[in-house]
Amino acid sequence: MARGDHWSVDCYRFYGADIKHYEAESFAIIRKNGVELGRFVPQELPEIGAYIVHFDAGYPVFAVRGASGLGSHWDTMIYAIRNGRLIKVGSPPAMNSNGPILWSNNKRLWAFDNFDRYKDMGHELRLARVLMRVDSKGHLRKWKVEPIKHPQIPITIVTPDDLNIPKSGF
Repeated sequence: MARGDHWSVDCYRFYGADIKHYEAESFAIIRKNGVELGRFVPQELPEIGAYIVHFDAGYPVFAVRGASGLGSHWDTMIYAIRNGRLIKVGSPPAMNSNGPILWSNNKRLWAFDNFDRYKDMGHELRLARVLMRVDSKGHLRKWKVEPIKHPQIPITIVTPDDLNIPKSGF
């Protein structure tokens, strides 16, 4: 519930002939009071889930995340409910980014790290803190990248795999 409206995210996975028919293995439908407002289709990934991001941005924030099912998350889109409207905020800076967190308690400055397991394979990843600003329209824009030894950005889009508990929607 947000401002008296019921918001839901329904996640679906296709099998067999349906994959070819819909040209996707999974998708999510975002609804307000039962009316569809948007869809998210991850990049050819079978697993999909919706997760509340637990920080106080002044409005509800949630993520829809597609994954390969092999323990690594790939395709994430962050959404917000602002003034009764669905806002497609944007994506983290890397496939396996930790975050977002509010940086210095600034509701318009979100921090992530730049970790991407697949770009790191066989290379030496240079970890960095990626600061992104939320613009006046509610969209994330990369602002600053700070190379540091340990970004120390916690996981805030927590999936059942992260908690090792059975999957459930919200």
